[in-house]
Amino acid sequence: MPRSQEAMERPCRSHARHPTMRPIRKNHFCAIFYLNYGRIQQNDMKSPRITYLSWGMMTVEGVGSGKDFKLWPGGGRVWDWNETNTQHLPGIQPADVDELLSYCAEEIILSRGMLLALHTCPETIELLEAKNIKFHIVETKQASELYNQLAEDGKAVGGLFHSTC
Repeated sequence: MPRSQEAMERPCRSHARHPTMRPIRKNHFCAIFYLNYGRIQQNDMKSPRITYLSWGMMTVEGVGSGKDFKLWPGGGRVWDWNETNTQHLPGIQPADVDELLSYCAEEIILSRGMLLALHTCPETIELLEAKNIKFHIVETKQASELYNQLAEDGKAVGGLFHSTC
């Protein structure tokens, strides 16, 4: 059922819990929202499935192939660490997670890499805890399996995946 115009002015459940969050796309609403091209239903916002994972290569359904990915309900993209100056230490930055939250991910998977070399900044953990977002920090193969299971269960899951060290 489409949201009323009044409801369209209010943020989704996720953004209502996180009033400082701002969507990164114009006219972005989570459960049911309007784009310039019309209405999209929530079931169109399913998190894309990881279909292949090996050292240095991932394939994501509807997104493509690459080394590292940011995935969220409805899509994803290659994760370019240079955008937020992410390095193995101190690790995943709050700005990396902010993008996932802007797409209304309600549960987050943070991969550590195949050899557990990628860490997560304490500020990133604090951000997720402050916003009451459930998160998991696990090795990449476990991360992809957990992510796919949550997506299959219909959860609004997002994740950051590093396919090497």
